[in-house]
Amino acid sequence: MICGLTGESYKYIYVDNICRKDRFNMDKHLNPTVLIVDDSELIREILVDIIASFGYESVIAEDGHRALELLKTEKFDLVLLDVVMPGMNGFEVCEIIKQDFRLREIPVIFITSNNSNEDIVRCFDVGAIDYLSKPINSFELKARIKTHLDLKKAHDRVRHYNEQLLQVTDNLYAANKLINKRNQELEDSLVKLKNTQLQLLQKEKVVGIGQLAAGAAHEINTPLGFIMSNFETMNKYMIKLKDLFALYGYFKEIKADPHYNKLVENIRNYENENHVDFILTDTFDLLKDTKKGLVRVRNIVFALRSFSNIDQVSELGPYDLNKGIENTLIIAQVEIMNYAIIEKDFSDITLPIASGSEINHVLLNIIMNSVHAIKSKSMVEQGIISIKTYETDAYIVCEIKDNGIGMEKEIIDRIFEPFFTTKPVEEGAGLGLSFAKEIIEKNYHGKVQAESRLGEYSKFSIMLPK
Repeated sequence: MICGLTGESYKYIYVDNICRKDRFNMDKHLNPTVLIVDDSELIREILVDIIASFGYESVIAEDGHRALELLKTEKFDLVLLDVVMPGMNGFEVCEIIKQDFRLREIPVIFITSNNSNEDIVRCFDVGAIDYLSKPINSFELKARIKTHLDLKKAHDRVRHYNEQLLQVTDNLYAANKLINKRNQELEDSLVKLKNTQLQLLQKEKVVGIGQLAAGAAHEINTPLGFIMSNFETMNKYMIKLKDLFALYGYFKEIKADPHYNKLVENIRNYENENHVDFILTDTFDLLKDTKKGLVRVRNIVFALRSFSNIDQVSELGPYDLNKGIENTLIIAQVEIMNYAIIEKDFSDITLPIASGSEINHVLLNIIMNSVHAIKSKSMVEQGIISIKTYETDAYIVCEIKDNGIGMEKEIIDRIFEPFFTTKPVEEGAGLGLSFAKEIIEKNYHGKVQAESRLGEYSKFSIMLPK
């Protein structure tokens, strides 16, 4: 809670199903933090409880002036903003946020009891990313906050496409304003179009980010698990060895002790009871396993860095396609291992000039498409995804083939269309393959081709010019 006079900060979290208030250090918070701006104490308390219940932290401001003060000094991941407030309304607060280059990227969700089309349009006009109607629905609030936090972290390429779509919508809206908003029906259509585009894009982004996060978390967690277990066992071993060395130390200090034989017997009994011979042997095995785990963690981290190309996000350079495939398979391993076996046939190929991050995301989209095709076929045994690389006179080629459900010719003709998808609504917006085709053909003047036979297989070919 933010106290109006003192400015003290508190965080709200759930402990044993009870919402608990703790003093909050903004510089050290780990969970996403939401700024709640509402002049109603009841609404603030309701929002605090809802947000705390699903693991996020919240800070409250009673009015727009206090909210702007906090935004200038603290870091927030999202703002829930009331429209009607005394002194400064929510529209004015949002306009100030979006005019400040340091704050404009923070998602703002309006909370309003006025559902008029004029207010809804103005919410987006001043820069908000979404709005919620009072009374608050906790499930809807959780879904909106989660999707918008994920949207904020989505890949730059998808975000660029999102901005293009938003620009089209904004241009249509500007044209509508120039003709004095000829009728209410057109305004409603534009708002619905904007919301639909946002929802479709954020679903596609959430799928990509979720795959990355799940793969990385699972792959890193496994080696870390046995590393931690090994160190716990080694700690117990060292305690026993410490006690044994203490006995040896006492033994070395004595010169002539009538209890010499008894002391030797005690040492031998201690060694036998605590399996010292086994400890000495097993310790080296534990160290060997631990080293393997550390190497595996290092390889996963290197794969993540190579996949995202974080050191050269926008730069072009020689790109190792075979290595890019290997890194992508590490990232997608959790999804793949449940449904498919990977067969690789890599050739020594020329390194094309490309952005590794872009090509890796194309590979991820197509590989995950193959996983989904195998999953949809509901086979008893694991499916097979075969990946082959080679080069022709003009192109460097990567073929990705699966023995999944396959596609009809009518579907093959449409799979590269934006927003066309055969997946359930919650699993994708139909943008992955259209992005892949745009990246390869527009950015690199290459080709993406598909062939398939219903019930048997699908094959995608990525062709990069030499």
